[in-house]
Amino acid sequence: MRHLLTLLISILLLTSCADLQVAQRANLECDYETAFDNWEVLARKDFPEAEYQLAKLYAAGHLGTDRQQEALTHYQRAIELGHTGALYGMGQFLLRYAKSDVERATAIDALKQAATAGSVPAEIVLAELYIEGQYLPRDTSRGVEILSRHANADNPRAQYKLALLYDEGIALQQNYAKAYDYYQRALALGHRSAANRLATLYIEGRGVAVDYDRARELLQQQIDLGNMSAAYRLAALEEQLSGESGPSARSVELYRQAASGGYEAARLRMADLYFHGIGVERDIDKAINTYQEMSIGGYGPATAKLGDLYRDGEEKPLDYAYAHELYQLSYDQGFERAELRMARMMGYGLGVTRDIRAARLIYHKYALRGDVSAAYGAAQMIELMADFDHFPLEAVSWYQRAGEAGHQGARLRLAGLYWEGLGVDLDKSRAVALLEALVEEQYTPAMVRLGDYYRDGNYLPRNHIKARDHYLAAVEGHDGNARLKLADLYAQGDEAVRDFEAARVIFVDLSKAGDHAATYKLARMLEFRLGDNAVTPEIVALYERSAVAGYPPAQLRYADLQLEGIGVEQNVDRAIASYRILSERGLGAATFRLGKLVEYGRFETLDIDKAVRLYRKSIDQGYDLGNLQMARLHAVGKGVPRDLRYARQIFERFAVTGTIKAAYELGELYSIHKTQLSTDWLALAIKWYERAAQLGYLDAKYALAELLDSQKGQDRRYVMRLYHEAALAGHGRAMSRYGERLFNGISAKRNQAEGLAFVLTAARSNSSGALKLALSLMDRINRAADIRRANLRSLELKSEIFKVTGVLSE
Repeated sequence: MRHLLTLLISILLLTSCADLQVAQRANLECDYETAFDNWEVLARKDFPEAEYQLAKLYAAGHLGTDRQQEALTHYQRAIELGHTGALYGMGQFLLRYAKSDVERATAIDALKQAATAGSVPAEIVLAELYIEGQYLPRDTSRGVEILSRHANADNPRAQYKLALLYDEGIALQQNYAKAYDYYQRALALGHRSAANRLATLYIEGRGVAVDYDRARELLQQQIDLGNMSAAYRLAALEEQLSGESGPSARSVELYRQAASGGYEAARLRMADLYFHGIGVERDIDKAINTYQEMSIGGYGPATAKLGDLYRDGEEKPLDYAYAHELYQLSYDQGFERAELRMARMMGYGLGVTRDIRAARLIYHKYALRGDVSAAYGAAQMIELMADFDHFPLEAVSWYQRAGEAGHQGARLRLAGLYWEGLGVDLDKSRAVALLEALVEEQYTPAMVRLGDYYRDGNYLPRNHIKARDHYLAAVEGHDGNARLKLADLYAQGDEAVRDFEAARVIFVDLSKAGDHAATYKLARMLEFRLGDNAVTPEIVALYERSAVAGYPPAQLRYADLQLEGIGVEQNVDRAIASYRILSERGLGAATFRLGKLVEYGRFETLDIDKAVRLYRKSIDQGYDLGNLQMARLHAVGKGVPRDLRYARQIFERFAVTGTIKAAYELGELYSIHKTQLSTDWLALAIKWYERAAQLGYLDAKYALAELLDSQKGQDRRYVMRLYHEAALAGHGRAMSRYGERLFNGISAKRNQAEGLAFVLTAARSNSSGALKLALSLMDRINRAADIRRANLRSLELKSEIFKVTGVLSE
């Protein structure tokens, strides 16, 4: 009987050994299903290593992306069976996926227990947390001491981490010589990533002379050892050295080699090349299929790429909510930087409830690690959280830190702050100098910004030729936004640059290339040229094409047309349904429109309280113009308490940044409420009307003329000039007012025929009251020839005004 028992135990042991060998071999061959089957058999026999390996399979997403609880269960079981590495594994796992403070505390506790039990990797992770101040009180001295102790004990990971601190100047004074030394020591002990970092030092000339050949040599040595991350880094180097010509054949070959060797970043880069048609023949379907396959396989950066497509509406319908879901999945798959994308969406209320504070905390976390783009994001969130009265100096500080570290977007924002005098002394010359320095660096957004300043004549003299030249330079720098700006300038600029055909060619070219924004803008240009409500079948087709392609502004405009029955069959229900769908997807402009409908009781039950809720929701979704509507409501006390000072505060915030309608509203506010707001109300009303008029807002020019006309002692010739300029620009009421005054000889030499001509032109533009006024004036003319002459002159005026403006406005 004893021999039989011994035989059975031997058979069981042999069987277990066989299962163990099969499981280990399957792990090495990435045959995760076979590995799982064999580890599971061993786990049922209480093998601690089997439980640990199952936990790792689940944690890595090899058995599905939604099995995190399974991983935790197996880690805990391995710990119960005495597996020494499971505490470290569970701590690392929980640290990555923890969704609560309790789970994070459990992770830290597990790592501390593992470190106490002698786990060097656990000690090194704790050192990193002390240095970052993440989940543990910041204690850089303690973190550096732990790393130094293990580095001196020849632990390659500690040496590598210490090298990174010296390399990036985190927790230690930046010292490239020491970074180089520790990278060398880590590499000698087999740390493969150290070779990549050493190569980077040679590539960038940090602490050593630039030496591309030495970098290639280091990377090629690692490639020969099967290190596919080195193949990827060498491919990136060859692509960098290729310059604007794009990746060389050698780069593409190396990317393919690394991808075939299982290096996911290289596979992702190949997908990017196919998506953009760089270095390979463009194949968007192949690129997107690769993103999807990699995402299903649990590779977070690929999932984030899919999120980008939905966030930007590029080759996928724009859908902020789904983009956010993908970013969350990407983060859950271990791509930590997806959190930065989610932070941006939270900060601006894109697809999720707006939460600026939470977004700021995320950006701040990464900024403290030395992430320059996160420092820029933190500044943006701090700025959004601030009161309107005081620009936060903390935001200025973060912008400066990011700018000093080379972040061009931060320097662009600093230029904006100097331009507006926000958080810093107003200094427009310094702002322009910053922009010009960025232009010297070929930073195209700065070219576009300078182009905007010359276009609008804001501080810099209005010069559409210079604006055009800046846009053209940005276009040469492959700035797609600049090309649209250029087309807009051609469509709406002054005579020196106006070229509707050039605008049409650009819009059509971009539209054919799949730029749905260009299709939309082409439709808007054509609609603008034909005048309000003159929507042709061609224009409708353009809006529809852009809308069907998923471009939200086009979907919104098409819904507007359906609501009013302009150019299409009226379909109020479908229009409102479109608004609601777009609102649910996070488009604040659609939510805003729903608010307008219920505020005025158009097609919806009048409900001012609901309107206020919708306006506030649109603001939370990032539609800043919702604040303007709330300011209007506060100005009149409609649905909210009347608060003139709050309304003024909001209008001023928008006006100083160039929002024309806000400047006009400020003029209206001072003009209507006068001394309730300021004893200097007249000067302030004139200031803001003039600001809006200078920026091309005709209603402001007309309102300014009306205001000055009502005040004694004002220059009547200036008033007449304002009416005349607004009239010639196509403003219907200005035509009526100018014509009536000219007819009666008020502030100008009397000319009945010319005066009547202006009033008739206003009537032809359907300006309210103009027809009645024209009939009244004709009754006062004695000679029929004068009326005929006025009618002919009116036709000439209409032709001239249409030629200049492309539209006759009310």
